[in-house]
Amino acid sequence: MKVSIGICAYNESSNIGKLLDRLVKLPHEIIVVASGCTDNTVPIVKSFKSVNLVIQKKREGKASAVNEVLKSATGDTIILQGADIIPSSFCYKYLLKPLEDKTVGMVGAHPIPVDDVDNLMGKIAHLLWNTHHQSALVNPKAGEVCAFRNIIRQIDSTTPVDEVSIEYGIVKQGYKVKYAPDAIVFNKGCSTIKDFLKQRKRIYYGHLLLKRDGYTVPTMSYLNLIRATLRATGKHYRSLITTVCLELLARRQAKKSFISKDTQPTIWEVSRTTKEIL
Repeated sequence: MKVSIGICAYNESSNIGKLLDRLVKLPHEIIVVASGCTDNTVPIVKSFKSVNLVIQKKREGKASAVNEVLKSATGDTIILQGADIIPSSFCYKYLLKPLEDKTVGMVGAHPIPVDDVDNLMGKIAHLLWNTHHQSALVNPKAGEVCAFRNIIRQIDSTTPVDEVSIEYGIVKQGYKVKYAPDAIVFNKGCSTIKDFLKQRKRIYYGHLLLKRDGYTVPTMSYLNLIRATLRATGKHYRSLITTVCLELLARRQAKKSFISKDTQPTIWEVSRTTKEIL
């Protein structure tokens, strides 16, 4: 299959060069959408002659950047990932393998945080992403990095959950979603409670919007979430109560905004503490 890698970047000068150093060695089309960047992201990307650069002069939000990837990609399959995420060796190989099954339309990768488990926020990050891992083993879903058939023309440019919006479009066309636990990618969790609540509120608000439109992700079910969390707890049990309380608080805030019809911003404030992990 011909593969296009789409990377959405906003002020990623600390990460984008190191990431592209890895990716240009692969036989895949690479598309970087630089959205309203005010740092050196654009000059760095331009230094990689084989990379296709799309420049948005104004920052229009992540979903708008994703639509630029969808518009530009020529591959049969698209891999979508952020500039602040590190794919492990052979990650894409494991991610693409399930798509050899013609009934599969999308595959999610397995994020593992690089955060230090010796501090509270590090423990929370590991527990959160291990919960997602345990949930996806039973009920596959898209995540931080995903591969999907190039059959989606565009997504709602205002959605705060772009990967799940793509997943919805794939499922509506009759395809299955799979999870590739060996397709490991490394990310960074939030280092402050403020960033955690802001991030989780945005995501849950996006899930509420999709639920209203008729699509529900597995983690919206509290029963599924409790089961996955108990399987994920392991040695991080001391941070369990804190994580659950913060997640419930973020969901409560999101639901309050949703009920009162407060609009979540399409262009959200970046959680700075999740950056610079390469």
